[in-house]
Amino acid sequence: MEKSRRAVLELGLITAACACGIAGAAHAADAPGKFVCPPCGCDAHTEKGDEEFAEAGACKYCSMPLVAKEAPKPAAPKPGAL
Repeated sequence: MEKSRRAVLELGLITAACACGIAGAAHAADAPGKFVCPPCGCDAHTEKGDEEFAEAGACKYCSMPLVAKEAPKPAAPKPGAL
């Protein structure tokens, strides 16, 4: 009985550690350089692309709330190409 109780406790600790790791990975989405101003025509949008901001908040040019930058979507394969 003592061994099974210990196994359950160890499994619980491992599960908790994994859950903390997953939460940390989700928090990584808030990493620097991951926020942009939504398209509005302000100075944050240049010929070089959208300016990236290190933190969530308001755009320093137009005060609109910044949004998380989306990862580029992979290109769709051409029809008939394998």
